[in-house]
Amino acid sequence: MSTPALSVNAILLRAWFRPVPKTWDEGILRLARGLKFEAGLAGQSWDDLKPIVSEWYEKMVGSLWELPFSVVWSKFQYSWRQARVPLTEDPILHALVCATVKPPRVPAWIHDDYSRLIYRVLLRLSEQDGGRFFASCRKLGQYLETSHETARSRMKKLLAAGVIELAEVHTPSRATRYLWRGDTPGRASDGAV
Repeated sequence: MSTPALSVNAILLRAWFRPVPKTWDEGILRLARGLKFEAGLAGQSWDDLKPIVSEWYEKMVGSLWELPFSVVWSKFQYSWRQARVPLTEDPILHALVCATVKPPRVPAWIHDDYSRLIYRVLLRLSEQDGGRFFASCRKLGQYLETSHETARSRMKKLLAAGVIELAEVHTPSRATRYLWRGDTPGRASDGAV
């Protein structure tokens, strides 16, 4: 196994405690992101990763609720495949940077500047996970230096236009998930956003 950029122990602790996750799934995804990107283990085999996840599991048992290691390992493998950005990087901020550095084309029927920028950010978010993504209106508003109400209203307009589709409604521990549908010529007549 190659030497990671950060110590594995640092990743193990950071993936769990800053801030303490509310669910095993959140902690496991953080672990996957930290090991894959910050520790530089993206090219490692499952056989190399399993002892690291086992060590993390041993430290975390009893922190939330008990899960058998076989379940944690399965969830880790899923999270590893889903991990697209480093632990220290916010996916929305990452998408905003990508949308700014290499802006995608925005359909002509979207006229409002905030709607155009939010369209670009959501498109970049969707590219990180095969068309499925979450987007916090509060974070979008914060990063775009506007209110979360403005971000929410622009997202609702894109939702109504069919550019994005609701995939999963939010829960107390999970943000709303969306599916990217993009623009189609038939939608261009739906009116300006």
